[in-house]
Amino acid sequence: MVLMQISHRLSGTPGVKQAALMMGTDQNKPFLAQCGFRGQEIDGAQASDLIICVEAEDEKVLAEIGALAESLLRERGRRPRRGRHYASLEGAHDSFPEANLALISVPGPFAGREARKALARGLHVFLFSDNVPLEEEIALKEIAARQGLLLMGPDCGTAVLNGAGLGFANALRRGPVGIIGSSGTGIQEVCVLLEKMAGLGISQAVGTGGRDLSDAVDARSTLSALEFLKNDPETRIVVLLSKPPSERVAEKVLRAAQGLGKPLVFCFLGQRGEGAAAKGPGLHFARTLEDAARKAVALCFPHADLSFFQVFEKMKGAALAAHARLKPQQKFLRGLFSGGTFCYEAIDLLRDPLGGLYSNLSFPGVARLQDRFISRGSTLLDMGEDQFTRGRVHPMLDPQDVGERMIREAEDPTVGGILFDLVLGFGTHPDPSSVLVPAILQARERADRDGRVLAFTAHVCGTDKDPQDGKKQEKALMEAGVFLLPTNVQAARMAFTILTGKESWK
Repeated sequence: MVLMQISHRLSGTPGVKQAALMMGTDQNKPFLAQCGFRGQEIDGAQASDLIICVEAEDEKVLAEIGALAESLLRERGRRPRRGRHYASLEGAHDSFPEANLALISVPGPFAGREARKALARGLHVFLFSDNVPLEEEIALKEIAARQGLLLMGPDCGTAVLNGAGLGFANALRRGPVGIIGSSGTGIQEVCVLLEKMAGLGISQAVGTGGRDLSDAVDARSTLSALEFLKNDPETRIVVLLSKPPSERVAEKVLRAAQGLGKPLVFCFLGQRGEGAAAKGPGLHFARTLEDAARKAVALCFPHADLSFFQVFEKMKGAALAAHARLKPQQKFLRGLFSGGTFCYEAIDLLRDPLGGLYSNLSFPGVARLQDRFISRGSTLLDMGEDQFTRGRVHPMLDPQDVGERMIREAEDPTVGGILFDLVLGFGTHPDPSSVLVPAILQARERADRDGRVLAFTAHVCGTDKDPQDGKKQEKALMEAGVFLLPTNVQAARMAFTILTGKESWK
């Protein structure tokens, strides 16, 4: 984060075209090459070496920037640490014995060890760390289940427990809806939609980790979360979110859900129909995150106004007008997502009607991108995947990489539209539109020079109470000419109509 912040500061200096400060890891070097920074010094750099790359107008600016970079690095090194610091989990818990939960965010190879320490002390665990071995995940969840504890994760991005947000979470009101999700941004999207469309709050939101509904992990965290929400007096309705689970595990989970005594809306992204396992009292199938929020609202308020989900109908005229301005060769869409679930949902929606999709995510019928830095045809990218974030911060923390990718995609004369998301909340970038809007304007300028029109479509996952102020972020994007839709589903549909001129993908 320190290096990314200094890079921003240098890049905004007059006379500087671009700047990048990175450690000399094998993951960072290809990114520098894509930015045009190549040379023997970079090739020979070690993982412990700091690489400072600057493209400037002249040697004088370059010298000034070098001195500024050294000054900023020294300044960051002198800053005092805030808060109380402990050398171990044991030391922290001993000083705060009333704590009942540990949040663990250390490199994957060490995360299991710390989680075991927390469980041994009777603490619930929010395991933010990724790259935790599968065998370790199973062992940790078995320990937690035996002790009646929640093990959220690994790679758990979001949870909200008794009003306290963990990881990436939005500013939300309390309410009757409990959420269980293997996806952080999936949880955020449903929470935000409940808030925006009906002022409906949540009781609890429990993350499980992306592998929990696999055959191997066998829904250990999901089943514990169901039991937790069953006994939670504030929870009246439960929403269950996941990518396609194992069929056997799905049946197991939905059988358990029938014993909740509370209605359950389940959304297994990518699943086309309810399936045999869904047949039972109190179970409601939703294909998309939008649909899951809609059905949860309808269960609470049967006569609720659902016009919030019909914004696209009001904007399709603008989409058709944008399509008419595209050149014949502008046939392809580029999707740049900081939320992996948003990327997955967009792929699910666009795969059949658009056809020929490429991605860095595995999805049936979608070609795997050979080089993550080079898009082909219509490409939808999860910019938060490990191959983009090893040695770099997640785009929700800093969307600079997304902005730079926008500019590169704009150079492709076959691209007609760029689809992206903006995720707000505690822990994310304090003002992401301030990073992306300049990139959007620069990308559009490059297209304009070639006589092309480039359409940007987005949706903002956040509330007006978030630290970034959702209204402020949305206003900045709209002033930059971005087509803004209230849900990821509607943004994908808008991008599809702009690209194809078709009002419906059905």
